[in-house]
Amino acid sequence: MRVLFLFSFALGLGCAATRTQDERSSKPLHTIPVVFAEGFWFGNFTAGDANDLSLLIDTGSSDVYVNPDLYKPSSESQTLNQTVSMSFITTKPDGCGEMILKSNVVTDKLAVSSLTATNQSIGTVVKVPQPNPDTITQFPGQGIVGLLGTSADDSSVGGTPFFQHLCDEGQVDECRFGLGLETSGTGSLTLGGVDRTLFSGAMATAPISGQQWIIEGGLPSDMLDVGVQQSMFLDSGTSNIIGNHTMVKALFDKLGFQSFTRDAIGCDGTLFGYYPCDSPPHIGFQIGNSTQTFFIEPEAFKMEDNGNNNCTATITGGNIGAGGWLVGQSWFQGKYIDFDVTGNQIGVANLH
Repeated sequence: MRVLFLFSFALGLGCAATRTQDERSSKPLHTIPVVFAEGFWFGNFTAGDANDLSLLIDTGSSDVYVNPDLYKPSSESQTLNQTVSMSFITTKPDGCGEMILKSNVVTDKLAVSSLTATNQSIGTVVKVPQPNPDTITQFPGQGIVGLLGTSADDSSVGGTPFFQHLCDEGQVDECRFGLGLETSGTGSLTLGGVDRTLFSGAMATAPISGQQWIIEGGLPSDMLDVGVQQSMFLDSGTSNIIGNHTMVKALFDKLGFQSFTRDAIGCDGTLFGYYPCDSPPHIGFQIGNSTQTFFIEPEAFKMEDNGNNNCTATITGGNIGAGGWLVGQSWFQGKYIDFDVTGNQIGVANLH
């Protein structure tokens, strides 16, 4: 998800978090089940005394928000004299849409598994009318937890981001987390290390740029020689994959896709592509200096089935700089992605 970004309907989780021991760690890993719904992934958290809130897992933003009338203050809650107005984009499964948000800010505990961040800044969303069908004013599901950033400077509500908060308090052995998302609609969020039971061998790695989950990487040259350095922003809160319009048009032409441009709120001039549902292409990305290509799973390549063996591709072309990719959850599926805060890198491996 990206600020000036977002999603849809969440399901409650029926299974509990588990703890496993990383063989190189002194503290257990915390593995939280996540589920896929309407293009996004959700896990269960407790905010204050509000239990089992289904929050969207987002590596593209930094803050915690809870939808109207769901937050219940605990005895530790403090109300701040602060109101925040925000805009998000990529709020729909097709990468379009926008969100206009207004929230009040409190500090309270935020917990998942046996981990609790105290005095966590939480935005409590204010209920306001929806101005049009493509602009939402609260998060689908019950809210969001952002996993981007390392300090209050990265936050719109003025507090340390949740996972960094856990790191600062010494609650996790390593300041890194991972997402292992299956094509079946189930997956896991691992906090405090790497869950090596989910994959075999070494991960491909790439250093991040600044404090965002941006790395060098993109289409290998045998798929499309784009002629410029490519970069990837890995954003689990975006449903699809958005590339530079010119680059994506060239890719669609090479693949023989029909393409069309659509104007809508949040995606003016966005390029979409059609392909035969029974013949999804073999498209993927390489990261850093690795020569391994991590392919989009066939099940995830389909954004929409239009009938008559015609499907819309998960890749779209938008207003992104030359060589740029906003890589959402459709590429994450079938992979373990390691977000290493201390090591300033991202690692990728295919799931078993």
